This record gives sequence, structure tokens and C-alpha cells, in this order.
Amino acid sequence: MKLEFRLIPSGVISGKILDEDGEPLPMVSVLALKQIYADGKRTLGTMARAETNDLGEYRLHGLPPGRYFVSAIYLSWNRFGDQGEMISADEQAHPEGYAKMYYPGTADAGKAEAITVKPGEEVSSMEMLMRPVTVHRVRGHVYNQVTHRPATGATVLLIPQKESRQWESMLQAELRKSDGSFELSEVTPAEYVLAVYWFDEGKSYVSRQTLVVGN
Repeated sequence: MKLEFRLIPSGVISGKILDEDGEPLPMVSVLALKQIYADGKRTLGTMARAETNDLGEYRLHGLPPGRYFVSAIYLSWNRFGDQGEMISADEQAHPEGYAKMYYPGTADAGKAEAITVKPGEEVSSMEMLMRPVTVHRVRGHVYNQVTHRPATGATVLLIPQKESRQWESMLQAELRKSDGSFELSEVTPAEYVLAVYWFDEGKSYVSRQTLVVGN
């Protein structure tokens, strides 16, 4: 029996990420996303990931032929002073960050445009401008309602309601402090679901509530 395998050359998506002034942004995480089905529901799966260089350039390679959505997120914002020292969030009067963007330049995942990649094709010059927004912190405590004991070891998730189909949009914190406190930083204005998962003394606990973070 003679077996023959025909390999399909992979494609590439490349471009630049720029700030609001048109200057290149380094260290931006860029993702190539593709619609997939998980548990019978449509979701966005990450097919490739890259980080921009000092010129703001990125290159997503190894892509099978298909339609992709490109997203960019930049979390290294406003953390260092003029002398290079770390600036805490408490010392920032009006902290700002960059909203997560989808090609061609929208913060709404529903308005993102798909990019078609053919076998062996490099789709270049895919540029996006990042948009600065005011960011917030979400703080709280988690405890057992019956015993009132702090829920140390619990996991806290902040899931955007409009983007819950994409796991990269979540913020996560592990409760390590003895008082069960948590803090989620760099939260952009949106509607969220705040979820807590805790496994304690052989029992699983789950709690959810809606949360609106606004300007």
C-alpha cells in the first residue's frame, strides 16, 4: 500500500500595532483567532500568538488556510515613572490603559472583520490603532456564608458578558491572602460576570454575580 500525504503550506498575518498618536507599541500581545465549536457552542479559539517588537511589528505564522480574527491587548501601561521606578495604581490619579482591540480597530468583538488566509499566503500591512481608556480595579472578599470563614484558595474570574465566548478576555485571581481578599486590576469599562470557584473540605462552591464597571 502506498500512502501519499500532500502538505498544505501555512499562511501568515503580519502588520503593526500603533498607539493613538500613530507611534509603534512594543510588547503588545497579538492573537489570531478562529471560530470553533466547543460543547456545541460557537467560540473563538487561539490559533497563533505573537508579541510586537520595538517597531510595533507582529507576525502570526503557521496558520492553516481559513478565516481569522486578529485581536491585540496591551497591559504594560503607565507603570513606570520618568526615572524608571514602578508606579503603583494607588499613586496614579487617573490610570489609563488600552482597550482590547479587534481588526480593523474596534473594541467590539461583534464588529471585528475576518481576514481570509489562503495556502502559503502572507497577508501583510494589517495595522491597528490602540485606544486609551480609563481602567479600574475590582476589589472584594470571598467567604463562606455559613461559617464566615475566608475562602482562601478560591479562584475569582471576571468575564466580559459580550465576550464570554473568548477565554482570553477573562481576568483571573487566585485567593492567597488569609482574609480571602482579592484584587483585579486593569479592568476596562464593561458589563461583567464575577464568578468564584472554591473547593473546600471535599465540597465545591460556586457563586456568580453581574458587575458593571463604568466611567
